[in-house]
Amino acid sequence: TLSGLEEHDQKAFEAAAESDLLLYVVSNELFNASNIQNFFETLDILKKSKQTMLVVNQIDRVNLMDRTIDEAIGIMKEELEIRVKPYMLDDFMPVFISARDYIDSLREDDEEIKTELFESSRMQTLKDSLNEFCERRGINGRLARPLQSLLSLVDSIRQGTSEENN
Repeated sequence: TLSGLEEHDQKAFEAAAESDLLLYVVSNELFNASNIQNFFETLDILKKSKQTMLVVNQIDRVNLMDRTIDEAIGIMKEELEIRVKPYMLDDFMPVFISARDYIDSLREDDEEIKTELFESSRMQTLKDSLNEFCERRGINGRLARPLQSLLSLVDSIRQGTSEENN
């Protein structure tokens, strides 16, 4: 199983089958033998290739080695292009984010640090890319349910961080 829990994987697959939009999230380590197989199965079995957006999380963990973040993303895109064949990477409009920096920005009291963390999270890039993806695919009207679920998840994360701070 992908998650190590059969029940979890089944629920995820069922949710993917019912969704209008899939955000397929991988870590900064990109695909491995297990999750690349799951990725292709999701696309092929569910016929969701035109409804799938690829999100690479943990961009904050990339060792830049004297590169800019954009150069590192370029290198990761080259690797992703190889791994997603026979599909075209651009069809999935890959986005690179740091959920950790975003969550830290929600917890931060210092406005300057909060802004810096939010910007480094690249969440605005994700939001903008989601909007562009929807416009390109013409699926705005069918996204109400998945976006509501996503907003519920974000609210749950925010409530969890608020409770941790208290």
